[in-house]
Amino acid sequence: MSHQPTDSNVCDRCDQVRTPLSWCVNCRTRVCEPCWERVPGHRVDRLGPQDLPHEKTDYRSFIRLQNMLYPNLSEDELRHLHEADGDAFWFGTSNDRYGEPYFTDGGIYSSLMAQSGHSERTPKYPQLVSFIGQTNAGKSALIKMLIDQEERILSPIEQPSFPSPVVGSALYENEPTSANVHLYADPRTMLDTSGHTPLLFADCEGLDAGARVPRAEIARRQPERIEILYDWIRHGRKRKLAWAKTEQTRGRQFTVKQLYPRILYTFSDVVVFVLKNSKTFEKTALNNLLNWGENSLEQSINQPALPHAIIVLNGSRIARSNSRLDTRETTNSLLESVGTSFDQDPDIVPLIRSWRERGKRIRNCRDLIGCYYASFSVVKIPMEEQSQYNLLAKQISTLRQEIDKCCRLSYDAKREARLLSKADELDVYVQHAFDHFSTYLDRPFDFVKISLQHKPIPENFGEHLLQLAQEIQDRGNKRNRQRLTGQAIFKKLSIVVSSSVLLECMRYHKGRAIQHLDEYTDYIDNVLWEFCEKSYPCEYDSDGRRCINTRQRHGKGHQDPAGRVRVGDYQSSFTYEDTIQTWIDRVKRQLQRLEGRMQGLRNAQGNQDRTDASLALQLHSEAMTALYDEIDSEKLFSGRSTCFSCLMAIPQHALPCRHLLCNTCVRGHGRLRQNIGYDHEHVYELQQCPLHTNDRAWKRHFIVRFKPNLVGVRVLSLDGGGIRGVVELETLFQIEKEMKNSELKIPLRAFFDLVVGTSTGAIIALCLATKSWGLDKCIETFLALCDQAFTPRRLQGIPLLQFATNFRHGGSKYKTRPLHRALRKVLGTEKLFGGKPHETAHRPKVAVTTTEGEGTKAIVIGNYNRPEISSILSPANTSTRDADYEFLRPSDPKCEFNTWEAAAASTAAPRFFKKFHHQASQRSFLDGALYHNNPARVVQGERKALWPDVADHDPDIFLSLGTGQNESRIQRQLRNDDEADDSTRNEKVYGSSAARDMLKVLVSQLAYIPPFAIRCAAFPTAPLTWLIE
Repeated sequence: MSHQPTDSNVCDRCDQVRTPLSWCVNCRTRVCEPCWERVPGHRVDRLGPQDLPHEKTDYRSFIRLQNMLYPNLSEDELRHLHEADGDAFWFGTSNDRYGEPYFTDGGIYSSLMAQSGHSERTPKYPQLVSFIGQTNAGKSALIKMLIDQEERILSPIEQPSFPSPVVGSALYENEPTSANVHLYADPRTMLDTSGHTPLLFADCEGLDAGARVPRAEIARRQPERIEILYDWIRHGRKRKLAWAKTEQTRGRQFTVKQLYPRILYTFSDVVVFVLKNSKTFEKTALNNLLNWGENSLEQSINQPALPHAIIVLNGSRIARSNSRLDTRETTNSLLESVGTSFDQDPDIVPLIRSWRERGKRIRNCRDLIGCYYASFSVVKIPMEEQSQYNLLAKQISTLRQEIDKCCRLSYDAKREARLLSKADELDVYVQHAFDHFSTYLDRPFDFVKISLQHKPIPENFGEHLLQLAQEIQDRGNKRNRQRLTGQAIFKKLSIVVSSSVLLECMRYHKGRAIQHLDEYTDYIDNVLWEFCEKSYPCEYDSDGRRCINTRQRHGKGHQDPAGRVRVGDYQSSFTYEDTIQTWIDRVKRQLQRLEGRMQGLRNAQGNQDRTDASLALQLHSEAMTALYDEIDSEKLFSGRSTCFSCLMAIPQHALPCRHLLCNTCVRGHGRLRQNIGYDHEHVYELQQCPLHTNDRAWKRHFIVRFKPNLVGVRVLSLDGGGIRGVVELETLFQIEKEMKNSELKIPLRAFFDLVVGTSTGAIIALCLATKSWGLDKCIETFLALCDQAFTPRRLQGIPLLQFATNFRHGGSKYKTRPLHRALRKVLGTEKLFGGKPHETAHRPKVAVTTTEGEGTKAIVIGNYNRPEISSILSPANTSTRDADYEFLRPSDPKCEFNTWEAAAASTAAPRFFKKFHHQASQRSFLDGALYHNNPARVVQGERKALWPDVADHDPDIFLSLGTGQNESRIQRQLRNDDEADDSTRNEKVYGSSAARDMLKVLVSQLAYIPPFAIRCAAFPTAPLTWLIE
């Protein structure tokens, strides 16, 4: 008996429900194990085609493969699948209503990373496998089978749950299926909580795009539907394609062959080229493989590693008796079939000539492929018509093993070079690449340039030194229009390093500085190694075109600024091995020389009363001034991560010249403020910036106030709550009113040391901390801002159209632009940190909470700088809950937040407003309330990091304000509780009479806040005069 397979557990032979069942490919019969031998064709003496026994396949596996390869779908079902597949959209191009082309990121990468099963505290290093090939070559089917195979291993019985591509249907057999680039997750690595390399599959539109519109695109354009309901790119960011100015560059085929390869080649660990007919390898696959690499190789600079290439010969005719399916044998066999004829192909000859002119020896096809890919291998997949399902499953496993091997090689190469990118770091690189290639198609994307913009905050002396070395290298090049050699950079650096060590030792150590030099040797050693490996470019020069690849990123060979590649290894006369001992000896000699000069200063007339620290500071300032005068520091050294005055700490104070100094340098270079009416050594004034002392002094001295040691702190926490934030403002208004009526007579902003807010609380916090307004002004401004900010989208109140409009805008019911305009008008465009200093009035430190764009972690943005919590507090004073967020402090000033942008990042509430995308840093943000609607925990962590001297003490004042609750809702809840059954009442939140009475009191208090006085808890008699001038 033979028939079409159905999803049933009934044996065709005995008509009994049996498990497991097997499917005979030859007989097309479903039989149980006892009945298998009873089928005439299954006897030992009976053979099928090719003189082999009938193939026995697990029936459940057969059904799953059958449904994947030959989906029996109606046109409506197929359209619905394409609509659902829209959620996997990664990036692509389309036209707006005016016909202008644009590039869009669908946001699926961040969503997949947020859904992965990895621990939030375990770093994830995603790996990308891109599937490329001609239309109808079977790319989507291969990804689908790879995902299905892993799901069957994890859950053999469960139905597929991981999204996978839509496979081509017999309804449209000769038409392309997928459009643009979609991204899918591998079940095994995504659910493995012990692993750290989630695997992603990218399904790219066919290389011969343009001739026919993909079915996915046709499904999206159905005229009878409201298009905006099915806008795949509803969550994405649109970027105008600046280079798409001609009919050719606007076409889909140009985009698929020119734009997509640049992105996928740049970020893929493995590229899988799928070929339908192995007989056309030389003409089709080889040409596409090489041209794809040629179009992309020179479009990125300092790329971490070349991708690995796998050729899949999909639909190969393979005899079941054929044992030559080993990947290595298959690869060698295919290359041997090409032989030497490959150099006669008119499309390949120019590539061979070009590489030979660059110095590359091209003897065979493997040599040419190796110019573009780290490795090359071939895997055969049997023809569907052969119905060899066991062999098909085996070869899919072989393909997966080859992918895993290539991914391990790529991971190991990047790890050895210390170039692994975490999930969020990779997203930043990708977003910058999207921006870059949307604007410049033929200008290479530079990984080093982006990495320098997003450097983490240094945690030690060596990391600060590296920042300075990189600044000297970068700025020296721009001023002199030529490179500074490594020797010149570190010669300049040696005197600064020795003076920094001298200053540090005179401030904090006993004995001579030379006796403590060994304590700094590891830092001095490490900065040289890091600079030589990661920052110093190759010295190769060809006709004035210098290579700009660093040692660790020299995998492609030499590359000039235009991306042009020439063969050759990294060349440098400045290496770690040759320089380290000379470098340490020079620092030692400089330190000895400085100690001799300091002894002379001690003996000089008039210096007898000066401390060694002040004398060391004088010598250090002279060394820094000499260096900075030589490289024009006034316009330079504006980084946020290193104090370029001492090189020992992070900067915390922005000066009028926009340079930044740490606390110690402000105290060292400043002087105590005189004649201010009280005797506390906490107010300092600076007359000029120590980074360019030869310039004229400032007309107005810069004032910096410090908290006296061991004096407690006062902190304010402001919850989110939309327009109900007026409750917080009214409460603060009553507090300020009471304070002004008391003997304090100080504004509220001068009372608190730290204010942290979330969402609407963030707006209030920024108004209090960055403006000089009273609370009455804040209330007036807040109400006006709410009137402008909450602007409903059109068609609200009409159910279907309201849903359609909100859906098109990421589900947001209010317009985002009016909110941003209102925030920009109220809070201004000044940088939150490092902008125009405000030294004339006491302003508290302020921070706002927000959430990473896909909700994976909380983020804090502040108008101050600080080290990592773990680096300054002992374990006893730190809990994991204190540091369960990222403190965002960009190293590059260009990536710093404006004040209004910080508020926008904190108020991007899902379903109300769109995500906030910060253009400068290429990061997206959601409302801070997703993690910290009440930011009290953030306040606790930040005040410990800012003032470690009192970290183990409770703050003097910890005021946390909420936005209240709806009285009618609470009353309704109370009534429901009264009507509930007595057996369940006590289990409810408001079940007890005491709790209900307390709630009634709280509700009544919302209408009236009685005035009250606030006094310090820890230091009730401590003077408050240090708060004001």
